[in-house]
Amino acid sequence: MSKLERHPFIFPIKETCINADISKLHVNNCLLYGNWLHYLNKGKTFFGLNYNWPSLTTSDSAIENHYDTYVFSWHLEPWDCDWLEKFCSDHPHQQIVVIGEFPLTNYFQKFPNLKGLVFHCWDIYIKYVLDFFGKNYSFSKKRKYTLSSLCNKPSFTKIFITAYLLKNYYPRNDLLLSWNVIVVKNFVIA
Repeated sequence: MSKLERHPFIFPIKETCINADISKLHVNNCLLYGNWLHYLNKGKTFFGLNYNWPSLTTSDSAIENHYDTYVFSWHLEPWDCDWLEKFCSDHPHQQIVVIGEFPLTNYFQKFPNLKGLVFHCWDIYIKYVLDFFGKNYSFSKKRKYTLSSLCNKPSFTKIFITAYLLKNYYPRNDLLLSWNVIVVKNFVIA
């Protein structure tokens, strides 16, 4: 297991295991967590891996309540704060650990049973993305724009990327600036 396998989400979402037994996880999640997940085992432990945007409905509240520790991970997206706050409130005597790209905010300090770990996983799948979308890849439909730096959630890093694109490449018909756009003769200006 040294290479990611093709999967629609790269790391399969909402995979679970108990007591860090990763034997039934998808190979990609094994690569992501396999070397260190067992360090988070404390008593009987539930792991909800890549538990992206769970809902507050009963379908996601089916997590059993008899565990000593709950470990959840979210990658590439910020925390679902409402869900996390409700889960912490409903489990005040259990340890809850969240793993992700973003640190917990001061807002969550009111939950002494909640700990956050920042774990960046970009290094694991950048090579996969480059290989998959390399020179021989063709999109199923023609793309109007080919560069994007402010997609999804804005961040400090994306601002630098956008500034670099503006300074060195603007205007171009494949560069879209997403604020106050006006399309003029096949290119977009801000």
